[in-house]
Amino acid sequence: MSLLRPFPLLATLTLLVCGPGASAGSLVALDYSSPSSSGSNAYRMDTATGTRSLIGPVGFAGLNSAATGLDGSIYSVGYVLGTFTRHLIQIDPQTGAGTSVAPITPSSPCGVCSTEIGSLAIHPTTGTAIGSWAGARYEVDLVTGALSALAPLSGASRMQGMTYSPDGVLWGWDLDLGLVTISASGAATDVNPLVGADADIQSIEFKNGALYGANGNFFQIDTETGASTDMGWLGFISIRGLAYVPEPSSFALWLSGVVLAVGASRTRAGRGAGSRRSSR
Repeated sequence: MSLLRPFPLLATLTLLVCGPGASAGSLVALDYSSPSSSGSNAYRMDTATGTRSLIGPVGFAGLNSAATGLDGSIYSVGYVLGTFTRHLIQIDPQTGAGTSVAPITPSSPCGVCSTEIGSLAIHPTTGTAIGSWAGARYEVDLVTGALSALAPLSGASRMQGMTYSPDGVLWGWDLDLGLVTISASGAATDVNPLVGADADIQSIEFKNGALYGANGNFFQIDTETGASTDMGWLGFISIRGLAYVPEPSSFALWLSGVVLAVGASRTRAGRGAGSRRSSR
């Protein structure tokens, strides 16, 4: 028996939200630009064709990472235009506009002396943000911009992108090893030593269970074999950040369907019980 049979309205809404052709969120890409340039841009990636469409300018430069927070906004670290001051920034995925959260501040004593973040990942349930640069690993405070030193990455020294899968596993792309998983202590495990880094990938992200990567080209990455498939050239840009952004409207529609369906089911159950009592 179908679990949705008692809830025809929920079944209909589920098909609308999750069925064929339904939108299940967007994959947003951020390009890198020098501090003296006009700044980085945000793009929406079409994962079926490997093409990009402009969302808008971010208003900051040198974006080298991206991750989606529990609030649905995108976080990255970039330069204030015309300066070499790095700030933690919050990006609106609908407009691409970035807002400074706070300047990046190293931990004290200086376990991490750099303010650069080459990889950023935010846990999908706890919201904890982990950053890395040149083998160093740290927790990033998404309110203050403070970096707290963690045990350094081990087993991988050229990490270029990190992301959490929906089940909370931390994945990374190393320019020597290719696709790796990363433990809570920072130990990297090569998914497939026979493949290695078969592409120059600077950022990775999951969407609908599939893993994608990007730099000057867009790739799909097989999490079982570690092999990448080139989906096409992105033009004269370097994508350094990918972030998956769920569709809030779809979730709201699904949740409304659950509430309405459960309420309707209880009403029918109550009427049925009343009819049985009156017939006794």
